[in-house]
Amino acid sequence: MSAMAESMREQYARAWEMLRGLVDGLSDTAWTAETHAAPAPVRYAVHAVESTDFYLRSELEGYRFATLFGANWEGPLEGLPDRAAAMAVIEAVAQRTDAWLAGLSDADLLGPNPFFWTGGTVLSRLAYNLRHMLYHMGEMSAAMRAQGATETPWA
Repeated sequence: MSAMAESMREQYARAWEMLRGLVDGLSDTAWTAETHAAPAPVRYAVHAVESTDFYLRSELEGYRFATLFGANWEGPLEGLPDRAAAMAVIEAVAQRTDAWLAGLSDADLLGPNPFFWTGGTVLSRLAYNLRHMLYHMGEMSAAMRAQGATETPWA
């Protein structure tokens, strides 16, 4: 495995660790607590994980959003997963992420990227997606603090 792939693998592992901590740090009530100004943390988690699953593909076509969790993150709260169901999907996508990254060479990482809006290379796509995950995890963290939850440690 290339040093670049190993670095990305480490950073994604840390991001997944932080996301697990965020989900674990919320009560079941706080997981779905929502106001006009602050969407429920479940929405951010579903969107971040599903988007990561999307960006770990080799082609643009064929991905169906709102199937990984069985619901659209912008849909009714009643259709979104509870914390345990979300954690099961998080684990599955984290494992797929790690396996995919472990198989990448430098040539793969510097190769062309069909997700053109994320940059010209696969490495750019990985960085783009990692920023996207962390952005939504920051939103989850802010929602947690607003509800009085304990801050999740930085990983």
